[in-house]
Amino acid sequence: MGKGILADIVRLEEEIHRRLEGERQRAAALVAEARRERDGAVAAEEARLREELDRAVAAAREGALREAQAREREAEARGARLAALDDGFLRERVRARLAALLPGGGP
Repeated sequence: MGKGILADIVRLEEEIHRRLEGERQRAAALVAEARRERDGAVAAEEARLREELDRAVAAAREGALREAQAREREAEARGARLAALDDGFLRERVRARLAALLPGGGP
């Protein structure tokens, strides 16, 4: 009877080891699947962020271009206004400024 109980204990221990190994394998498979899902989610998020960055850069570039064009138009308009000033008017302005800078010549 003692040998029968010992054999049962050995069989149960072997069964426990087999089940533990099966659980380890299932756990490893679950971890691997979770990692694959995580990696896929990370890749998708990276792609989304890259697209968002590309859109933001394009919008910033367009905004900078519009601002540069507006400044260019303003500079051209100011240049045109300055070019249209009468030479006599400019001479008088320069004389008045110089007189203000010279000792005893200012207002």
